[in-house]
Amino acid sequence: MAEAKQKSSGFLAPVEQMVMPVASAIPVQQVKTWLAAYFHPMETYEANKKDSNAGSVAVHLALIGVLSWLVSLVAVVLGFNFGGLIVMVPGIIIFPIIMVVAGFIGSVILFVLAKIFGGKGGFMEQTLALALIFGGATALAAPFNALSGLPLIGGLIALVGTVIAIYNFYNEYLIIKGIHQLSSVKAALVIIIPIIIAIIVAVVLAAALAVMLAGAGLAGAAAGMGGY
Repeated sequence: MAEAKQKSSGFLAPVEQMVMPVASAIPVQQVKTWLAAYFHPMETYEANKKDSNAGSVAVHLALIGVLSWLVSLVAVVLGFNFGGLIVMVPGIIIFPIIMVVAGFIGSVILFVLAKIFGGKGGFMEQTLALALIFGGATALAAPFNALSGLPLIGGLIALVGTVIAIYNFYNEYLIIKGIHQLSSVKAALVIIIPIIIAIIVAVVLAAALAVMLAGAGLAGAAAGMGGY
Protein backbone atom coordinates (compact mmCIF):
# COMPACT_ATOMS: atom_id res chain seq x y z
CA MET A 1 0.00 0.00 0.00
CA ALA A 2 1.18 3.47 -0.89
CA GLU A 3 0.40 6.94 0.36
CA ALA A 4 -0.10 10.10 -1.67
CA LYS A 5 2.97 12.30 -1.67
CA GLN A 6 1.09 15.52 -2.38
CA LYS A 7 0.58 17.97 0.48
CA SER A 8 -2.68 19.77 1.20
CA SER A 9 -2.70 23.45 0.35
CA GLY A 10 -6.19 24.39 1.54
CA PHE A 11 -7.71 24.74 4.98
CA LEU A 12 -6.95 21.09 5.72
CA ALA A 13 -3.20 21.65 5.37
CA PRO A 14 -2.64 22.44 9.08
CA VAL A 15 -4.66 19.37 10.05
CA GLU A 16 -2.65 17.15 7.71
CA GLN A 17 0.61 18.56 9.04
CA MET A 18 -0.43 17.58 12.56
CA VAL A 19 -1.95 14.20 11.72
CA MET A 20 0.46 12.60 9.26
CA PRO A 21 3.58 12.71 11.48
CA VAL A 22 1.56 10.94 14.17
CA ALA A 23 0.23 8.48 11.59
CA SER A 24 3.78 7.61 10.56
CA ALA A 25 4.30 6.08 14.01
CA ILE A 26 1.26 3.79 13.68
CA PRO A 27 2.42 0.21 12.94
CA VAL A 28 -0.66 -0.61 10.83
CA GLN A 29 0.01 0.43 7.24
CA GLN A 30 -3.68 0.48 6.33
CA VAL A 31 -4.35 3.27 8.84
CA LYS A 32 -1.62 5.42 7.26
CA THR A 33 -3.14 4.84 3.83
CA TRP A 34 -6.64 5.70 5.06
CA LEU A 35 -5.47 8.98 6.55
CA ALA A 36 -3.60 9.86 3.36
CA ALA A 37 -6.80 9.11 1.43
CA TYR A 38 -8.83 11.47 3.61
CA PHE A 39 -6.58 14.37 2.62
CA HIS A 40 -5.87 13.22 -0.97
CA PRO A 41 -8.70 10.90 -2.12
CA MET A 42 -7.94 10.41 -5.81
CA GLU A 43 -4.16 10.57 -5.45
CA THR A 44 -4.17 7.85 -2.78
CA TYR A 45 -6.59 5.73 -4.79
CA GLU A 46 -4.34 6.01 -7.85
CA ALA A 47 -1.38 4.89 -5.76
CA ASN A 48 -3.30 1.85 -4.48
CA LYS A 49 -5.65 0.92 -7.33
CA LYS A 50 -3.74 -2.34 -7.86
CA ASP A 51 -5.64 -3.51 -4.76
CA SER A 52 -9.01 -3.05 -6.49
CA ASN A 53 -10.22 -6.58 -5.78
CA ALA A 54 -12.80 -8.04 -3.44
CA GLY A 55 -10.26 -9.57 -1.06
CA SER A 56 -8.25 -6.40 -0.49
CA VAL A 57 -11.36 -4.25 -0.13
CA ALA A 58 -12.87 -6.71 2.35
CA VAL A 59 -9.69 -6.57 4.44
CA HIS A 60 -9.83 -2.76 4.51
CA LEU A 61 -13.50 -2.78 5.53
CA ALA A 62 -12.98 -5.47 8.18
CA LEU A 63 -10.11 -3.52 9.72
CA ILE A 64 -12.26 -0.39 9.74
CA GLY A 65 -14.84 -2.45 11.60
CA VAL A 66 -12.23 -3.49 14.17
CA LEU A 67 -11.17 0.14 14.64
CA SER A 68 -14.82 1.20 15.04
CA TRP A 69 -15.28 -1.51 17.65
CA LEU A 70 -12.20 -0.38 19.59
CA VAL A 71 -13.40 3.23 19.54
CA SER A 72 -16.86 2.19 20.76
CA LEU A 73 -15.30 0.01 23.45
CA VAL A 74 -13.20 2.90 24.78
CA ALA A 75 -16.24 5.20 24.74
CA VAL A 76 -18.22 2.66 26.77
CA VAL A 77 -15.40 2.30 29.32
CA LEU A 78 -14.95 6.08 29.66
CA GLY A 79 -18.68 6.36 30.23
CA PHE A 80 -18.49 3.79 33.03
CA ASN A 81 -21.15 1.79 31.20
CA PHE A 82 -20.03 -1.62 32.35
CA GLY A 83 -23.30 -3.23 31.30
CA GLY A 84 -22.60 -1.98 27.80
CA LEU A 85 -19.08 -3.38 28.06
CA ILE A 86 -20.48 -6.90 28.27
CA VAL A 87 -22.62 -6.25 25.20
CA MET A 88 -19.57 -4.94 23.32
CA VAL A 89 -17.53 -8.14 23.71
CA PRO A 90 -18.99 -9.98 20.67
CA GLY A 91 -18.59 -6.75 18.68
CA ILE A 92 -15.04 -7.75 17.77
CA ILE A 93 -16.68 -10.20 15.34
CA ILE A 94 -19.93 -8.40 14.57
CA PHE A 95 -18.49 -4.96 13.72
CA PRO A 96 -16.14 -6.18 10.94
CA ILE A 97 -18.88 -8.33 9.38
CA ILE A 98 -21.36 -5.46 9.38
CA MET A 99 -18.75 -3.09 7.96
CA VAL A 100 -17.89 -5.42 5.07
CA VAL A 101 -21.55 -6.04 4.18
CA ALA A 102 -22.56 -2.37 4.55
CA GLY A 103 -19.49 -1.20 2.63
CA PHE A 104 -20.29 -3.30 -0.42
CA ILE A 105 -24.03 -2.55 -0.30
CA GLY A 106 -23.42 1.19 0.01
CA SER A 107 -21.00 1.07 -2.90
CA VAL A 108 -23.56 -0.82 -5.03
CA ILE A 109 -26.08 1.98 -4.49
CA LEU A 110 -23.61 4.68 -5.51
CA PHE A 111 -22.35 2.57 -8.43
CA VAL A 112 -25.85 2.10 -9.85
CA LEU A 113 -26.54 5.82 -9.60
CA ALA A 114 -23.18 6.64 -11.19
CA LYS A 115 -23.95 4.31 -14.10
CA ILE A 116 -27.40 5.88 -14.55
CA PHE A 117 -25.66 9.23 -14.98
CA GLY A 118 -23.15 7.77 -17.44
CA GLY A 119 -20.30 6.76 -15.13
CA LYS A 120 -17.39 4.92 -16.73
CA GLY A 121 -15.52 3.51 -13.71
CA GLY A 122 -15.48 -0.02 -12.34
CA PHE A 123 -17.24 -1.26 -9.23
CA MET A 124 -14.21 -2.60 -7.38
CA GLU A 125 -12.18 0.53 -8.14
CA GLN A 126 -14.95 2.68 -6.72
CA THR A 127 -15.41 0.42 -3.67
CA LEU A 128 -11.71 0.47 -2.85
CA ALA A 129 -11.55 4.26 -3.09
CA LEU A 130 -14.64 4.65 -0.89
CA ALA A 131 -13.22 2.20 1.65
CA LEU A 132 -9.97 4.17 1.84
CA ILE A 133 -11.64 7.52 2.51
CA PHE A 134 -14.11 5.99 4.96
CA GLY A 135 -11.18 4.44 6.80
CA GLY A 136 -9.53 7.86 6.85
CA ALA A 137 -12.60 9.50 8.35
CA THR A 138 -12.92 6.70 10.92
CA ALA A 139 -9.26 6.93 11.94
CA LEU A 140 -9.23 10.73 12.07
CA ALA A 141 -12.40 10.85 14.17
CA ALA A 142 -11.35 7.93 16.41
CA PRO A 143 -9.91 9.98 19.31
CA PHE A 144 -12.93 12.28 19.41
CA ASN A 145 -15.49 9.48 19.13
CA ALA A 146 -13.68 7.51 21.84
CA LEU A 147 -13.77 10.51 24.17
CA SER A 148 -17.48 10.97 23.45
CA GLY A 149 -18.09 8.52 26.28
CA LEU A 150 -16.86 11.01 28.86
CA PRO A 151 -19.63 12.33 31.11
CA LEU A 152 -20.80 15.92 30.54
CA ILE A 153 -18.30 16.93 27.84
CA GLY A 154 -18.41 13.79 25.69
CA GLY A 155 -21.22 15.03 23.49
CA LEU A 156 -19.37 18.25 22.72
CA ILE A 157 -16.17 16.38 21.83
CA ALA A 158 -18.14 14.06 19.55
CA LEU A 159 -19.13 17.05 17.40
CA VAL A 160 -15.59 17.07 15.99
CA GLY A 161 -16.08 13.51 14.79
CA THR A 162 -19.36 14.55 13.20
CA VAL A 163 -17.66 17.38 11.29
CA ILE A 164 -15.01 14.93 10.04
CA ALA A 165 -17.72 12.56 8.83
CA ILE A 166 -19.66 15.34 7.09
CA TYR A 167 -16.56 16.53 5.23
CA ASN A 168 -16.09 13.00 3.94
CA PHE A 169 -19.16 13.47 1.73
CA TYR A 170 -16.99 15.88 -0.24
CA ASN A 171 -14.35 13.17 -0.54
CA GLU A 172 -17.01 10.78 -1.83
CA TYR A 173 -17.99 13.39 -4.41
CA LEU A 174 -14.35 13.66 -5.57
CA ILE A 175 -14.09 9.86 -5.82
CA ILE A 176 -17.31 9.47 -7.82
CA LYS A 177 -16.40 12.36 -10.10
CA GLY A 178 -12.84 11.15 -10.68
CA ILE A 179 -13.38 7.41 -11.10
CA HIS A 180 -16.54 7.69 -13.20
CA GLN A 181 -15.44 10.80 -15.14
CA LEU A 182 -18.70 12.57 -14.35
CA SER A 183 -19.46 16.27 -14.39
CA SER A 184 -19.57 18.13 -11.10
CA VAL A 185 -23.39 18.25 -11.12
CA LYS A 186 -23.83 14.54 -11.90
CA ALA A 187 -21.26 13.49 -9.29
CA ALA A 188 -22.97 15.67 -6.70
CA LEU A 189 -26.35 14.12 -7.55
CA VAL A 190 -24.93 10.61 -7.04
CA ILE A 191 -23.97 11.61 -3.49
CA ILE A 192 -27.01 13.74 -2.67
CA ILE A 193 -29.80 11.45 -3.91
CA PRO A 194 -29.18 8.63 -1.37
CA ILE A 195 -28.99 11.22 1.43
CA ILE A 196 -32.34 12.72 0.41
CA ILE A 197 -33.93 9.28 0.16
CA ALA A 198 -32.55 8.32 3.60
CA ILE A 199 -33.96 11.53 5.10
CA ILE A 200 -37.38 10.92 3.53
CA VAL A 201 -37.46 7.32 4.77
CA ALA A 202 -36.44 8.45 8.28
CA VAL A 203 -39.16 11.12 8.34
CA VAL A 204 -41.81 8.67 7.11
CA LEU A 205 -40.79 6.05 9.69
CA ALA A 206 -40.76 8.66 12.45
CA ALA A 207 -44.22 9.87 11.41
CA ALA A 208 -45.54 6.30 11.26
CA LEU A 209 -44.11 5.59 14.72
CA ALA A 210 -45.69 8.78 16.09
CA VAL A 211 -49.08 7.78 14.64
CA MET A 212 -48.76 4.30 16.14
CA LEU A 213 -47.86 5.68 19.56
CA ALA A 214 -50.68 8.20 19.39
CA GLY A 215 -53.09 5.45 18.41
CA ALA A 216 -51.88 3.27 21.27
CA GLY A 217 -52.32 6.19 23.66
CA LEU A 218 -55.87 6.85 22.49
CA ALA A 219 -56.70 3.15 22.73
CA GLY A 220 -55.33 3.05 26.25
CA ALA A 221 -57.30 6.13 27.23
CA ALA A 222 -60.47 4.66 25.76
CA ALA A 223 -59.91 1.41 27.62
CA GLY A 224 -59.39 3.35 30.83
CA MET A 225 -62.62 5.29 30.35
CA GLY A 226 -64.45 2.08 29.62
CA GLY A 227 -63.46 0.78 33.03
CA TYR A 228 -65.65 3.30 34.86
